[in-house]
Amino acid sequence: MARSGMSIAEIRSEIGQIHDYRTIERGVAEIRKQQAREEAREQALKEGLRDHWSATIEVLDEVPIDRFDWTKVRQHPAFDLDSRTYLGEGWSAKRQSGSWKIEFGFEEKTQTNLLREHLPKDQFWKSLDALRPALDRAITARMNMLLFLRDALDRIGPIGENGALEVEASGLHRIEQQLLANVLNDEYQPEPDLKVDPRGVWIEDYLLIPNGDRSLLDRVRNTIASLRGTEEWKTLLSANSEVNKALEDLKKERDVLSLVTMLPGECSLCERYSV
Repeated sequence: MARSGMSIAEIRSEIGQIHDYRTIERGVAEIRKQQAREEAREQALKEGLRDHWSATIEVLDEVPIDRFDWTKVRQHPAFDLDSRTYLGEGWSAKRQSGSWKIEFGFEEKTQTNLLREHLPKDQFWKSLDALRPALDRAITARMNMLLFLRDALDRIGPIGENGALEVEASGLHRIEQQLLANVLNDEYQPEPDLKVDPRGVWIEDYLLIPNGDRSLLDRVRNTIASLRGTEEWKTLLSANSEVNKALEDLKKERDVLSLVTMLPGECSLCERYSV
């Protein structure tokens, strides 16, 4: 009766005069205290649940959704044609058995695992998984393009001690950076900043060929300019477009999911602290 909001006088009238007024008063006070504690606890649990949902959703801010930019991708070891690791914005790729293991930094967060438990079948995860093979193909295409360019430069002569032109990795890497910057908008500038002096052919301040033969300058320019018509370049452009398409799909699903104000079901955290 106390829980229903009845006053002490109403309760005493209901149960009769056989009970002492003070006894009823103490009982009602205790019941109402208990009811207040339960209501406060329920409110705290509701607020905690809302905070949990909000904190879980916030991990989506770390999802890589910006347009793919090769100039912001680092390789390790640097200047190595056989790099085993690539580091992008919010993702990494490590070579394993002929393919690339793609990992996204936000997946390491506890919130991401909890979000997956709440929404295991959401389209967001499918879009994320579609980005992995796209990045795999793009990285492979990048490496193939770089190896093709190195071999093409090796063949223009004159011959070095090892039967090739002995292209320097740092200079080749700098040419690659310029070419990849052009990939972003499917643009192509066939004349990088090349120069020659007695020490060799240079791109900016990076040595490309340790041979000062001035005739090499035009041959290097022509070799770079001819790259656009190769399958290696076309494959790189196609792979780059595929990554951007996958990123657009992921962004769309991420944006929709970010609008969620409550998460269905229970995750391991909900189950652990639910009553």
